[in-house]
This record gives sequence, C-alpha cells and structure tokens, in this order.
Amino acid sequence: MPGEDLGGFVLGRPPEEDAQQPCLAPRGLTFETWLFHLQLPALARLAADFPEQPIVCDHVAMPLGISSFASERGWEGSVATEWRAGMEALAKCPNVVVKLGGLTQPHAGFDFNTRATPPSSEELAAAVGPYYSFVIDQFG
Repeated sequence: MPGEDLGGFVLGRPPEEDAQQPCLAPRGLTFETWLFHLQLPALARLAADFPEQPIVCDHVAMPLGISSFASERGWEGSVATEWRAGMEALAKCPNVVVKLGGLTQPHAGFDFNTRATPPSSEELAAAVGPYYSFVIDQFG
C-alpha cells in the first residue's frame, strides 16, 4: 500500500524522503502499531529500512475476517495464507516483536461477539491457536 501512513511513518516512500522516520530510535522510543494483514508487507519494508528502530506489531497484525474478507476466513483461506506470508517476512526483521492477542475482536470474524454464550476454552483454542502458534514458531 504505497504512501500508507502508520502513525507518522509513511510507508512506501524511500527513507531519505521522510525526515520523521528515523527520529524515534535515537530517542530510545519504540514504534508500536496495530495493523491488518494487508499492511504486513509495508511494515516489513519499514523494519528493513530502519533496522535500528524497535517495532512492536500489536494483535498479530489482525487477519481480517469480516466484510469482503469473511468468505476467505479460516486457517486454509486466502486471508490466513497472505497473513502467514506477511508474518514470515516480518519475522526476518530482528527489530520486530509481535504481541499475541486480539483475535477475539470482531475484526477477525470469528463472530464470538454475536453469540448468546461465550465460546468454550477448547473452541477458542481451536479457532485462534493456529495463529498464535504460528507467530511463536516464527518469532520464538
């Protein structure tokens, strides 16, 4: 997504064109972002362009499961396939860590929020476990 803005970091532009981008690391600051799976390639480019910049990716870069993405949901669907590829690329950047969590939010499309009763622990683990396990395998 060229020209995408992530909290002052404008992704898709060469680093020399954006004076804001290198300003966090020298001040001992971390760039923390919550984004969607579609933005993972841009975040991986940012991490590679600024290897001294610590980056925290929140909510495992939410694989979208709502709206036009609902039909592509599930571990074998195209959303998860694209998400896994993005996570693999991001894991190659030693300056990036990922926070586990967030997949029970409505954006992920598991629809736990629309049910009369909450999911069981087993059901929850079956739904989100593969995503968290993948991130742990990739990032350690």
